[in-house]
Amino acid sequence: MTAITRDQIVDFICKDLLIERLDLGASGIELKDLNEATALSEPPLSLDSVDTLELVVGVERQFSLPRQDLTPEELRETCATIGTLADYVTRRVPQDAAPAQ
Repeated sequence: MTAITRDQIVDFICKDLLIERLDLGASGIELKDLNEATALSEPPLSLDSVDTLELVVGVERQFSLPRQDLTPEELRETCATIGTLADYVTRRVPQDAAPAQ
């Protein structure tokens, strides 16, 4: 079993969750516009609380993480940027885990 890398986590968040699932590509956002420093709740993304919750649920499902109830403050901190969301996953994913298919 190959361990999940931080790059895989960031790629999943950007491509699968932001561009595809939240359909930000339809808003003119391109994959090349996204990086770990991209703020999620500020322009150009400006995600609302429902979208950020969907991101958390999406990474929990993809990486087989146990569901965790986050307070509104924890949700804001966890989803401040693409990098902070990747940090959330990195801290919680087992070291020998492989991405869900």
